Amino acid sequence: MSKKAEIRRQISNKEFQKSGKNIELNGLKEDLRRLKEALTDVEAAREDFTSAQSKYNSTKITESDWKGETRSKSDNHKEEMDSDLKTVDRDFEDAVSSLEDDIAKKEQEISGVEGEISTLASEISTLRAKL
Repeated sequence: MSKKAEIRRQISNKEFQKSGKNIELNGLKEDLRRLKEALTDVEAAREDFTSAQSKYNSTKITESDWKGETRSKSDNHKEEMDSDLKTVDRDFEDAVSSLEDDIAKKEQEISGVEGEISTLASEISTLRAKL
């Protein structure tokens, strides 16, 4: 095989690799878009939750409203609700944190693949210059 034919073969191989990396990059970018959309949705749900929790917390029942056994049941129920609301709030925090971590990892993956594509493009240019 002649030297030029070998270079053309190498160029073809590099272009094939670059094409594969571009497909991979498109998939990663779509994953990133979905992650960001999920984060936006979770943050919106958290805002709704926080608003509802604020309304719940502003509701006050005085001694004159309820007394005795009904009051005790209400207080017990409120304590359970408060505990559940704290759990839900922590779950929102965990979800947001997890999504932000996943977004950062995906952005690093994208950066790595973009670097690989750039390297392949440079190698292709170098090989073409040899023709």
